[in-house]
Amino acid sequence: MKLVVFCEAEADFRTAAGLVDRVLRSEGPTWVADMVEHAPEGIREWVGDGHGRTFFDVHRLSDYVRQLSVRVPFGHFDGN
Repeated sequence: MKLVVFCEAEADFRTAAGLVDRVLRSEGPTWVADMVEHAPEGIREWVGDGHGRTFFDVHRLSDYVRQLSVRVPFGHFDGN
């Protein structure tokens, strides 16, 4: 499976990646746990931002929107 993560820094990505692997090992079937342990790339692949980062930088969201030509839905919190 291909995964994308939006973070502020590389350390945040490492934390998120570690948590994903931990959940796959503990909650997935035995064969998934074995794959994550010995050949994680066989189970999951991290998609980088195309600029050398292993994650998408939340500070560059508007750049990614323009570059990838995606439409971003606007969310609302407490009516704002």
